[in-house]
Amino acid sequence: RVALEDVPATTTSTLVCPEGRAMPPGLVVVQVSDCVCSLGYGFDVTTDSCVACTELEYKDVVGNEFCSPCPERRKTHVLGATSLSDCSCDLGMYKHSSSELCLPCPLGFYCPGTDGMESCPPNSSTVEGSPRKAETDCLCRPGHFKLDGECRPCPRSFYKASYGDGGCFRSCPANADSSTGAASLGSCFCQVGTHALLNQDNQLLECRSCNYEGLVCPGGFENISELLVGVPSLHARPYARQGFYQTGLGLAVECTVIMSNGASACEGGDACA
Repeated sequence: RVALEDVPATTTSTLVCPEGRAMPPGLVVVQVSDCVCSLGYGFDVTTDSCVACTELEYKDVVGNEFCSPCPERRKTHVLGATSLSDCSCDLGMYKHSSSELCLPCPLGFYCPGTDGMESCPPNSSTVEGSPRKAETDCLCRPGHFKLDGECRPCPRSFYKASYGDGGCFRSCPANADSSTGAASLGSCFCQVGTHALLNQDNQLLECRSCNYEGLVCPGGFENISELLVGVPSLHARPYARQGFYQTGLGLAVECTVIMSNGASACEGGDACA
């Protein structure tokens, strides 16, 4: 018979491993020193402690092992990564679908470090020399400015030739206009009733009033349909009214030749019929 006082007493306690440490799988932990480095924490022999893996490392096992390095040009972007899959291409890089190499982000995109690439918002692009890491690296394209977070076309009569989020501060010459989204002075055209005078670089210098007897100044471009596919624009020139023929840019002579039906032989343009 066993006396009550001979039964050994039992106590219950809970052991919690410190931050960065965990209980080793399959082993009984009886004291804090039995805890080992947890996932995402590597063993530092100099301090005999567990330290979170850097952004260039990861650790996917529990134990007092070192953190493993990410592949070249990849990082985790966080401390204490726990898997190789946490290693992604660095900011400004993307993973090629077949080679799986990390390559520089292409123009028109930004690469936020997720192995993929994101398209810039409408009317914006990344440019040569930009980091291409975030959406903020996308700049408004020429002919556009930023308003309320969106890249919007320049208003009529204004143009902007460079990338950037600033305004469209350059204006067409007096009596000239442009379509919205103009990206250069070459997009400016003379209004009806005026004609273009060009400088030595064939750029619009001014739109002169059409105060010429016998001439019409239609304004605009002669090849507006071709302009849409990138053909250099030609400013519309003055042309002769019916009953006149043209002898120079601002000169026309009244036609004195009358056909049998009583109509003028000059139907307009730059010569008689």
